[in-house]
Amino acid sequence: MAEGVDRDSLQDSLAQNESAQPFWDNFFPTTTADTTTVQPSMQVWGHLRISNPWLPVRSRIGAFYAANKEQTMMAIHRAIERRDPFNPDQPADPQVIVELEGASLLVPVIFHSQLGHDYFTSILNGPFLKSCLKTELERVGYKEPILVTAEKQGFSNTSSSSLDEEVKDVLEKMRQATTQLSEQSKCPQAESRETDAQTFTPRQERTLIGGNGSGKSPFEYPSGVAVSEEGEIFVADCYSKMIQVFGEDRATEFLTTIHGDETIEPSDVAIDGEGKLWVVGYRNTADYAVRYTKQGQRLAMFKLQVETEWLRGIAVDVEKNHILVTQTTGEEPNLHGEVLEFKPDGTAVRTVGGQQGMKYPRYITVDGEGRILVSDSNSNCIYVYKNAQLQLKFGNTGKKRERSEGMLDNPRGVCTDSSGNIIVADSGNCRVKMFDKRGRFLKQVATETARPQVVAMTPQGQLVVTDTEEDLVMVFDSLLGSMTCGSERCTTCDHLEEGATFSSHATEESFQMKDSMTCRSTYVIYLLSCSKCGMQFVGETKEELRTKFSSLVASINNNKTSALAKHFNSAGHSVKNVRVRPIVQIESRDDQLRKDEEAFWIETLQTEAPDGLNLPKKAEGKKKLSDFQRNSPSFHLP
Repeated sequence: MAEGVDRDSLQDSLAQNESAQPFWDNFFPTTTADTTTVQPSMQVWGHLRISNPWLPVRSRIGAFYAANKEQTMMAIHRAIERRDPFNPDQPADPQVIVELEGASLLVPVIFHSQLGHDYFTSILNGPFLKSCLKTELERVGYKEPILVTAEKQGFSNTSSSSLDEEVKDVLEKMRQATTQLSEQSKCPQAESRETDAQTFTPRQERTLIGGNGSGKSPFEYPSGVAVSEEGEIFVADCYSKMIQVFGEDRATEFLTTIHGDETIEPSDVAIDGEGKLWVVGYRNTADYAVRYTKQGQRLAMFKLQVETEWLRGIAVDVEKNHILVTQTTGEEPNLHGEVLEFKPDGTAVRTVGGQQGMKYPRYITVDGEGRILVSDSNSNCIYVYKNAQLQLKFGNTGKKRERSEGMLDNPRGVCTDSSGNIIVADSGNCRVKMFDKRGRFLKQVATETARPQVVAMTPQGQLVVTDTEEDLVMVFDSLLGSMTCGSERCTTCDHLEEGATFSSHATEESFQMKDSMTCRSTYVIYLLSCSKCGMQFVGETKEELRTKFSSLVASINNNKTSALAKHFNSAGHSVKNVRVRPIVQIESRDDQLRKDEEAFWIETLQTEAPDGLNLPKKAEGKKKLSDFQRNSPSFHLP
């Protein structure tokens, strides 16, 4: 082991940078005199910055120069030991962001509860080694991942070594012993806020695009995403100052320029009614909204008047052709958030949400009804506005059961699907969630994400998700169709048939679904099938499907006289043979329209006795394929 590096020697190397001095005092108490010893297996030279993970990427705590790896590691250790300099009572976050030459590198820190905070392990570069760092790291001889451990109180006995095979074996044993613990450190709020649906694995397959897939260059913080009507995916890559474009057979990119060679760092992107891109970003102390063609030609631009250190989101109200931009001002804890609405020439129209207590409105979207949906990363909730008035707020409120499933932690991107369901990147809980248009939790649609940032839907119903921890852009298979809710306690999901198509047992004709529904969906037409013989029944309900299904199962179990009860209690049949799926969701709350839709599907699927389990109805109660059904967005006949 090499000689330790004490506080005085490290402070001498920091003296060359005046801005580092206040930062130093925040993290290193003047009473600290003990020594941290680090094996100098590799040297790291360069400018490093440590950022508070709770703040946006532009709000830096400060900067310091580390002359070598020993000093770097000591600074990281002290930063963790000292906790949050702005709130000493706040426990240290298990992630510290370190930047080398302007490129981000995440250092995960895993605390072992068996040993308290006296032992920790962090792996520099491990799975987070970015190709954007590779050249610089090789230049300074930092070619292998480093294992750093500290075993005694105050991190007074710290060592490091290359990740050779021996260390990898040790890591594997540690990984097996601490899998659950490491997941908690990666997503610290997940266990406390998610108690009902933790084991659900989405049935959708995912495809990686961009830096880890088909793109020309790696992503460096994919902070925004938009999808065109043609299915092209546009990714705002903040740190690389460009928009990356992914089509069916091509991948291109362009720099987000504003004047000559001047560029902005894009924080979000949206598409207007003409298929042009609107990008919001910043350069130095100014923020801009810029309109580009899909090829990157700048068409228009206006400067946002208020200077802010907080990142913005952008959306387009296609019906009005208005540009919506989020804005946050102030400092913690006195933040103030609002949505600014502009005409394309930059003329201010109005301000939305300034009186409802928004703190950090990060992302924004407009749904098919013209409602404005805003994710507030500070308040952990989604705000929904209709005609500039607050209509709905969800995410950090609700009944006890709802809180365990629909609670949000640091929500980021938000979008809606063709059914009006709301998709939210629940970043702090490391998953993507689906809510109905009234803010009621439906299901988790993606769980294998390290830090989901933004979400968007393709015309085919696929879900696009960016991950800013692993710098990935993922495309999940279509969310259209019926899906389980994911709750271990849900008894309906054991009987629910998943998929985007359903068929008539009598005619063998198949139908494509155009809605995303679960057992929690309301105002639906549902299809019951017998797994034993294939007989079917069509029904309707305005309740949650699982509530209706529970009453049907109770009827069957009590051997009532209904056709359903008689069938599933007949010889060779049981309630275990019942299969259910929602097939259509009715936009209107009109009871008669729902009855008409039910009658249409009873006739179309031929589920009346003797071909099915529906009792025959009077002819005047049936509905032919009327204009309502032809024009309904709820279903599609092949």
